[in-house]
Amino acid sequence: MKRTFVIGTVAAAALVGGIGYASAAPAAAPSGVTAAEAAAAALKKVPGVVDSVDRADHSRGWEVDVLGKDNRWYDIVVRPDGTVRHVAVDRDGDIDDRGALRSARTTAEQAAAAALKAVPGKVTSIDFSEDDGRYRWDVEVRDAAGREHDLVVDAKATPSADNRPAVAVADVDDHYDD
Repeated sequence: MKRTFVIGTVAAAALVGGIGYASAAPAAAPSGVTAAEAAAAALKKVPGVVDSVDRADHSRGWEVDVLGKDNRWYDIVVRPDGTVRHVAVDRDGDIDDRGALRSARTTAEQAAAAALKAVPGKVTSIDFSEDDGRYRWDVEVRDAAGREHDLVVDAKATPSADNRPAVAVADVDDHYDD
């Protein structure tokens, strides 16, 4: 009986210690291609216009939504090494955004570059959206301190001489209040 108690206690301590050790380890930093590189890889596979670029679930790759030249929406998964893993036609794509996306003067890649000029870091997502009749790019950037910055880039503005549109900071989240 005493032996069973000691073995159980040692096993529980090892389990708790192992869990504590695992949770104390730093999370792996995302690696691989940038959002702009993922967008370029997706456009190479399916020519058209990028609608959004987001981190893929459960991987370090990217999910890129593209409005193809054939006027169909595509969901494209780009691996961390920049190769395209999957292409699928998205039959639920928003019909209303097609004209606005095609006529945008600022591309997703230009919006990402402008956001990084305003806030150095890593782009974690780019999304084309509409707010009160104005089309824009919503760009999330994580800075070196780990803060998320939500930036807005006017999709209809003509980029400046350095090929970068104006950027507005919408929000900064330091994750300390979550």
